[in-house]
Amino acid sequence: MKQTPADNIFEKHPRKTTAVLIIVLLLIMGGLGELFLRASIKYNIGYYTGSHTPGVLKYPFGEIPINSDGNPDSEFDLQDPRPRVGYLGDSVNYGIGAGYGYRISDILEKKYPAYQHMTMGQVGFGIHDVDQLDGLLNKYNHDIVIFLMNLNDILPKIDFEKGVENPTLLSKIRALVGSTTDYFRDKSYLYNYIRTSVKTLLMKLGYDDGGFQSYELFPEKNTEIFKGTAERTNAFAEKLASEGKRFCILLLPYEMQISSEAAKKYQALGFSWEEGFTEGSAQKLLMSYLDTSKFEVLNAYNAFVDPANPEASKAKNPLGKYFVYNKGDRVDWNHPTREGHRKIAEYAIANGFCGLK
Repeated sequence: MKQTPADNIFEKHPRKTTAVLIIVLLLIMGGLGELFLRASIKYNIGYYTGSHTPGVLKYPFGEIPINSDGNPDSEFDLQDPRPRVGYLGDSVNYGIGAGYGYRISDILEKKYPAYQHMTMGQVGFGIHDVDQLDGLLNKYNHDIVIFLMNLNDILPKIDFEKGVENPTLLSKIRALVGSTTDYFRDKSYLYNYIRTSVKTLLMKLGYDDGGFQSYELFPEKNTEIFKGTAERTNAFAEKLASEGKRFCILLLPYEMQISSEAAKKYQALGFSWEEGFTEGSAQKLLMSYLDTSKFEVLNAYNAFVDPANPEASKAKNPLGKYFVYNKGDRVDWNHPTREGHRKIAEYAIANGFCGLK
């Protein structure tokens, strides 16, 4: 019987032909998955990445200017004679979830025009970034330094002089993914869905975005880590004091701490935390180690929760009003919305925070 060309291909190259068929099948399945997810995913896959144009980053929640020094703010005028207030912090200070003009620093700038307000820092930025901090503080010679301290700044003790973190396997993988395949994060719905699913699973297992354990969710279990974070912060404050600078901390909450609806929702989704965390145990433990006799710490948990009637306060705070929650490709109890920034800023103003007037 005479063989057909197709028969010859399968018989002559069975492995190669099978591999090609598998690849074609995967491509078809991937394409169908991409189409299905484009129609079904409700969140914005580019919420945290935005688009880059010269001098400004455009996000779904707003724009963030990047000045010539690389800071997330308008240009700084070093000839301005007004006292300078520098704002340090990570993505909350940067403005993820709010955008320029609506951040805590922007609101305080409008309230206190007698100062030149300078917002600095980047996503993931912290006081362990010693070299970068020294460069910023030396260049601008601030009179007041305000640190927007996030609960995810609670990390294992870091060498203050060297700014060295101890990377974990997950943090190394996270860094590798961030520099390679994350190119597709805001381009492919299929990749974004897989990435989000893996991240959500890791968060349920107790890990944060950077691949470290979420130490802040379990204060009693991680007392030494809280102590190490406070020691690092105290050392930074002493350094500023020796230079004649005033240092203040605005300690930020998580959404499940300030909203009973949020706490129930996150628990229903499979996330967990230590008993007492929603009552502010992490902030209380950290503040017990911070040297508050030498610098001011304002607990922004109380911007949302009335200590005299906490449960009633939390019942009035809807899920997703003050924090991002589900607008992007992660479950986000960390980043305040514009309403959240406004609430915190108004609380700071009402308390005469950091002597601003």
